[in-house]
Amino acid sequence: MIRLLFLGDVVGEPGIRCLQIGLQEISQAYQPDLILANGENSAPEGKGLSVSAAERLWDAGVEIITLGNHAWDHRDVINRLHQDLRIVRPANYPGNAPGHGFTFVTVKGIELLIINMLGRAFMTPVDCPFQKLDQILAEQGSRSRHILLDFHAETTSEKLAMAWDFDGRISAILG
Repeated sequence: MIRLLFLGDVVGEPGIRCLQIGLQEISQAYQPDLILANGENSAPEGKGLSVSAAERLWDAGVEIITLGNHAWDHRDVINRLHQDLRIVRPANYPGNAPGHGFTFVTVKGIELLIINMLGRAFMTPVDCPFQKLDQILAEQGSRSRHILLDFHAETTSEKLAMAWDFDGRISAILG
């Protein structure tokens, strides 16, 4: 069994300071095997991800950072998105957007597929998350039966539709 700790939106300087202060204690108490955080609002002013915010999240103990609709708010992170598989941007951005929409990590000898997806309701237009997730599962799903989705969406109804549609095909949907 893999024990995961997933932290919702880490927001700005206060969010990072809270992680720096409390994550070690939480980790000692619950002993997660993998720590993930949605860092799409972790830049100092609370919007987007900057390289310095990513470094501070990793230094605090976060191992994988997922993003959302503010993925492109800091230009300095775009090159990092291409290079670093520890940052996962929404997979349903159209075309050849910088970065990776999913990554694989091995935890306790188990390969885990981590996918990031962005909802469409009240968001900037993106490709259909349902179709894109079907595509990723068809192409990558045979590599691991342990699949985690961070679904960054605004409406409960869209999140529930995702949960119903992918029930039994994904290990966990968070966000």
